[in-house]
Amino acid sequence: MRSVEWKYSDVKAGQSPADPASFAVHMTFLIRFHDLPPGEDHCAFFSLNVVSPKAMAALGLPADGKRGFIVHDTFSNARVVAETQRAIDVAFSTGDRQAALTDLDQRYIRTDVNFAGEFRDDLLPEATLAAMIDAAFAGVDRGAGRTLHEAVAVDDYLSEEECRAARAKDPERRWQDVSHEALLANPSFVTFLDPAGFRYYLPAIMRLSLDAKLISDTFTSAFANLLPIVAPRDVGKGIGEAFDVDESIAARGFSAQQVRAIYGFLCHMAVRGGEPVDEDTLPAMRRWRQRARESLDQ
Repeated sequence: MRSVEWKYSDVKAGQSPADPASFAVHMTFLIRFHDLPPGEDHCAFFSLNVVSPKAMAALGLPADGKRGFIVHDTFSNARVVAETQRAIDVAFSTGDRQAALTDLDQRYIRTDVNFAGEFRDDLLPEATLAAMIDAAFAGVDRGAGRTLHEAVAVDDYLSEEECRAARAKDPERRWQDVSHEALLANPSFVTFLDPAGFRYYLPAIMRLSLDAKLISDTFTSAFANLLPIVAPRDVGKGIGEAFDVDESIAARGFSAQQVRAIYGFLCHMAVRGGEPVDEDTLPAMRRWRQRARESLDQ
């Protein structure tokens, strides 16, 4: 027994897009399997975008649509819901649940598939990874890079004068001396670091993430900032595939040894930390793996 639940739509039932000729309406739904207990496999989550031909052309996507993008001249919430329900019924008509989900994933985009298990074989013992991080980033100092509290101030839209004052709150010069409390208390600061600041604070965050007693959004933020960040409505556009890991490595000045440590951290977060690896982050994870393996020859 199953049911379909619509979780989100840019344009609600009975409403029309602001521009009837050029619209891209993002929608999400889930299929709930009532014969399975709550937890893994109880639900399957899907994303789609209903797009006008004009908007499809503006996005640079094929005129006849592509996976996750349905082309309609006009938008009707009721029509999309009805069409989707029919597609679901057809997919499950054979009685094979996994085959049905795979079939639906080719029309829509299933967003709850986690590819983290692919990297389980590369998982390192915490002590080994800790030693790798220590060695790889041993000589890294902050230099002129943006500091933790300065990044928080930037995030808060403070003035240049206030940002300079915030910088004074971070007197240490070695990442090993950064306050753990400050790292854990300000998860969003990671996103607002410049390349030098990111390279300086990353080893402190990675090292702290190995403490099994700690769970922090700071670790999640570091994980996310090493991989493509793709908004739900952009899933399926190929942004994840286009993410340039080499550019990220070069911009932040990571050495071959540091790349290996970073890949170890990514595997740790994906497998032990429970951070999902979706289809947009998967290509980047594979490239980090490839660069880590290549670095052994350097």
